[in-house]
Amino acid sequence: MTGQQNISFKTGDYMLIPIKGGVRQSNSIQYLFYQADHVLSFEERNKLKKEGTEILYALHNHLYWVRVTKAQDEISSAKLFNINPAYKLGVDLSSRSSDNRYRLTIAPGMQRDELNAWAALNQIKVLDTRMYAYGFIDVEAQDGTSDILVNTPWVSFIGSIPHDEEVNYRAHHGERGWGLTSTLTRGLNGSGVTIGIGDGGRLNLHDDLKTSIIDLSSYAQSEHATQVSGIVTGAGLIDPFYGYGYAPKANVILRNFSDILWDAPQYINDFGLSLTNNSYGTSLDDCVYFGDYDGTSAGLDAMITAHPQLLHVFAAANSGGMTCSPYPVRYATLAGGYQPAKNVLTAGAVTNDDANAGFSSRGPADDGRLKPEVVAYGAGRFTTTNNHQYGSNSGTSFSSPATSGIATLLYQRYRQLHADSLPDAALIKNVICNAAEDLGNTGPDYTYGFGRINGVRAAEILESGHYTSVNVDQGNTITKAMTIPSGTGLVDVMLMWSDPASAPFETVTLVNDLELTVITPAGDTVKPWKLNYTPSGVANAAGTGADHINNYEQVTISTPVSGTYTLVVKGYQVPMGPQKAWLSWDVCLAGITVQGPIGGEVYKPGNPAAPNDKQYVRWDAFGTGASTFTAEYSTNGGTTWTTIASAIPANRRYQEWFPPNVPTDQLKARVTATNGMQDVSDQNAVIMAAPGSLTVPTPCRGYVQPSWSAVPGASYYRVFTIKDEILTAIDTTSGTSIVLDDFPPDTAVWVTVSGVFASGVNGLRARAVLVTANGGNNCSWSNDLRLDSLVALTSGRILTSTALTSTEPVTVRITNAGTTNASGFTMSYLLNSNPVFSQTFPGTINAGTGQDFTFTKLADLAATQAPTRSRYG
Repeated sequence: MTGQQNISFKTGDYMLIPIKGGVRQSNSIQYLFYQADHVLSFEERNKLKKEGTEILYALHNHLYWVRVTKAQDEISSAKLFNINPAYKLGVDLSSRSSDNRYRLTIAPGMQRDELNAWAALNQIKVLDTRMYAYGFIDVEAQDGTSDILVNTPWVSFIGSIPHDEEVNYRAHHGERGWGLTSTLTRGLNGSGVTIGIGDGGRLNLHDDLKTSIIDLSSYAQSEHATQVSGIVTGAGLIDPFYGYGYAPKANVILRNFSDILWDAPQYINDFGLSLTNNSYGTSLDDCVYFGDYDGTSAGLDAMITAHPQLLHVFAAANSGGMTCSPYPVRYATLAGGYQPAKNVLTAGAVTNDDANAGFSSRGPADDGRLKPEVVAYGAGRFTTTNNHQYGSNSGTSFSSPATSGIATLLYQRYRQLHADSLPDAALIKNVICNAAEDLGNTGPDYTYGFGRINGVRAAEILESGHYTSVNVDQGNTITKAMTIPSGTGLVDVMLMWSDPASAPFETVTLVNDLELTVITPAGDTVKPWKLNYTPSGVANAAGTGADHINNYEQVTISTPVSGTYTLVVKGYQVPMGPQKAWLSWDVCLAGITVQGPIGGEVYKPGNPAAPNDKQYVRWDAFGTGASTFTAEYSTNGGTTWTTIASAIPANRRYQEWFPPNVPTDQLKARVTATNGMQDVSDQNAVIMAAPGSLTVPTPCRGYVQPSWSAVPGASYYRVFTIKDEILTAIDTTSGTSIVLDDFPPDTAVWVTVSGVFASGVNGLRARAVLVTANGGNNCSWSNDLRLDSLVALTSGRILTSTALTSTEPVTVRITNAGTTNASGFTMSYLLNSNPVFSQTFPGTINAGTGQDFTFTKLADLAATQAPTRSRYG
């Protein structure tokens, strides 16, 4: 046997399992892994193919996925391996929120008839084979058949089918969340992650929250809980422009306020709880209690220390308009108890323009610690409200769930990268804080913390492996090397740890005090940021120096040279050691990165007289110095450009924008700095208005007839239904009305429609309409016969009083839902392997009426029988 014994894929680490005995001793084709000790040449691959081993995919470390079609000798067999088929799983097939639809990556060279035969044998519905020749098919599996997908040898990967989902881009782009959720980027949706929400009561009625939340609250219905939940997990289906949350596929548990905290250890065991959102506080007008680390704070710190993978996120509070002497107005207004805990993540609020929201509470905590750690959009944020509606509200109550939503996606991303294992909460908190976009004063401050959350940069730290853990004891010094490439504009290094609970009566709550410094290639020592927490200094910009109060330290290198840096962690005072801590480094290359639009978004044309139509072009930029920016858009994929604004200030990373009334599926944005740096959207976005005046009458039982106003730029229209948070495209039409059947007459279903470009790309969907197809007899077509039920044919049991005879009547119920009388049609039934019996209906069924009909041929059911099938023609 040659080569390695283990292999790392994006789904995890796997053992190479040697093949026992000869390979392909039967007639079946096998799909295996071939381990070489070098890169195979073209000639070597051809030789292998002639010998019955066809290379399908070249993997890393000289490993290949192959199709074996001939028996192999002992030497060749020694190079062939199996791997646990779990390596195929890009999605959780057992997920509660799965719709059983998957995109299967298949072996090259598969034949269409082979695929169809496999699907028929296994009761798999093939949804789309248009790309089968290029490596994938879309299927829908029946419940209980997902194992078939995993164990099908020629299936190499199982993923979800991408959907164009339109979202509230003002919020998601501001927090750089679209780069996490878009199916064109990472496609994260919270799947597999469980988050708890503590709030003021049960959910109001909203189908965007229908399946994603286990509502265990016992209080009355709460609009606040509905709004908070929508930001975390709203499906964004009823109205995609306003309602999309960050993690619609997460498992969510809703409880009354702090019940979610105290029951968290149980929920870890029962539901795999990973984090909680808590948009509440206590004594919110009490300056004495503000910032106080008490028994509640210590309890939370102890819980997180005992459960290191659990993260609690809190709203900072909305007391920022108060003055708590001797501090200046707005400062030292952080809610006490929950929020000052060292190991929780506390979020303040900013506007869409990255300005401080005046209501947002500020630090410091009573012992001078930095709080809040981050800020997110919380002023005028749209979300779910009662009765399937949407509305805007303001408060750190709404920046906190945005932070929790981003954290949920980072948990999901970490699990994708680490074989479904959970991260430490301290690591997730670390990368959120370290990747935050610095606002206000340079460095951290008591208004913005480390800055506005940036989901993409946080994910990139995880993806690049720019983090590590260290275990530090009293007097220890641990060093780690960090290589910085040329062309880097900024580097942030952060050390963070979950500190043991402090005694509630302590004045300094930090227990284990670790120190971080960075030594440059030139030998200079860079110290971490340090804030002045005195009443006269809280508004000052941060300096640098030794920090002995916070359980996180950040070093910023604003003009890094390339080379190897040394990260030095010292155990300054560690009475409860050893202490596990997390280091991360955010390496920001010089240049501009457009963060919105980046591709896949669907904008509606903007009306400057309608403030809610305002959108934003957003970007990240490093190394641009004092350069100003110009923001432009293109509606033809970058052939020509139109200026939105120029001379945008050097410290700004957004530009307000009302998308033009130009339907296009080739929208891109471009941002250029005066120093010549420039970036363009990675892929195309869309501008197309939603169809207006959508109505969905039900002309007769089982039918609906949606109609809408024409949309400029639409080549045709796509109609969707929404049920249990699943969006399904059901039909298309070139007109502005369509008749649809097969709707349940006793269950309400959401119906919506979008315009579609000639390319097949959807425009913005209309706000959905809820309809129950229980209309009368107002169908516009004349012939509509329905076989409603089997009236007379019951089952029996032989050798009992229920035994059936050889002369059993077969009676069915027929309804004429059409507008004209019906006669002369044919009725048929089939019994087991007997010939089909057909009979012309002898009479007339008037429009809008029904009749029972008994076949003249009686059924022989004296022996054990299968059910009879009837039909009409």
